[in-house]
Amino acid sequence: MLSPFATIYLALQKQIQNALPQIKFIALNSNQLQTDSRPALTFPFILIDFAEFSFQDLSDDVQTVMGYIDLLLGFKNSTAASSLSPTDVMQQSLIFLDTEWQLQNALQGWSPSVDMGSLTRVSTTTIANKQNMQLRKIRYSIAYTDYSAKPSKRKVKTGFGVGV
Repeated sequence: MLSPFATIYLALQKQIQNALPQIKFIALNSNQLQTDSRPALTFPFILIDFAEFSFQDLSDDVQTVMGYIDLLLGFKNSTAASSLSPTDVMQQSLIFLDTEWQLQNALQGWSPSVDMGSLTRVSTTTIANKQNMQLRKIRYSIAYTDYSAKPSKRKVKTGFGVGV
């Protein structure tokens, strides 16, 4: 893959699948949840979004990249965990928090590539929705240096066996 975002996405997908086999669906966030009815997603799911990225020139054709990757963790809504809930109901309704914790343990300090910095959790937010789902947005930051616009140096063979 040439795109750094594609590299990050594929590596994230693999890391999540390996660390959290209970996640049934991982995809790029393409506004699947922007509907009044429940979208056709398999639960639990993670939608990945390259939310905000900034670029700063270091020199000709080299940039520092800093940005945020949002992971939207979704579960079917379960009975609320209240002090009146039986223990088994409470434990079942809190599984999404344990899964979020496992996700954090799998991604904090992890790097999608040897050429990139590691992920750092920045924030976690509960997302209200009309589809009766439990949604948690976990935001990670990442930074790396992008050399992809730098022209490759080619060696041109001469008749004398010397590269120019």
